[in-house]
Amino acid sequence: MDFSAWFATLTKRMKEIAKDLALGCTTSEVAAKHGVTAGRISELRRVLEESWVVFQQEPVPAVG
Repeated sequence: MDFSAWFATLTKRMKEIAKDLALGCTTSEVAAKHGVTAGRISELRRVLEESWVVFQQEPVPAVG
């Protein structure tokens, strides 16, 4: 798996959010840093997960 190649497909903002989450920052910490709500960071976490799955050409898991 080529994490670097996937990471290169992200926007600058999404890279920063992904890095913060990967470093163990809480949803609230990331939200405050980027000026959005914790709920939005939760949504973006899911977007990042789905992007990674698609990049790997695996089916996206159903939510619900």
